[in-house]
Amino acid sequence: MEVDHAVELKRISGLHGHICFGLAVGYRAAWLAKREFAIGNTGNDQEIIAVMQESNCCEDAVQAVTSCSWHMGSIIYQDCGRYVFIFYNHTRGKSLRLSLKQNLHCAAEEIHRLKEKAVLVTDEEKEEFQELNRRLVKMILATKDEDLFDIELFDMSVLLKIDRYESLYVTKSIERPGF
Repeated sequence: MEVDHAVELKRISGLHGHICFGLAVGYRAAWLAKREFAIGNTGNDQEIIAVMQESNCCEDAVQAVTSCSWHMGSIIYQDCGRYVFIFYNHTRGKSLRLSLKQNLHCAAEEIHRLKEKAVLVTDEEKEEFQELNRRLVKMILATKDEDLFDIELFDMSVLLKIDRYESLYVTKSIERPGF
């Protein structure tokens, strides 16, 4: 079944308050995890735990798409300031790590810099920021998964490690059919 990502993002923005770069990235990451782990098709959405390393709008999309939530303890936040998402499916013993491609991470840094400045700028500059945001969201929704994220699927029996940025990763990936 084909999903209209723009329609779904608009629905989620009703809960979040606006459509933005962070919401779009979180949505795409959560949708990829939903598809990979067939979330919602098993009748048990609580089998997923999400670890996020960026907390600017992403978490609302992750909650809306995967049913993970802060109050149920199925979302864990690591303050690393990077667009990295790790989804654990403890029922299947697998984990999925998604890291936003470096070129898009640079775009994220630029949009955040402009957003911080948004309170102090002219109406024309605010409109330029809004247009940049609209273009980035449209691009994120249209980009293929493997062009948007570095995608790794892991067996959860593999030892987790923490790198110098305090980012969770695993030492050995497994083959992913279809990627």
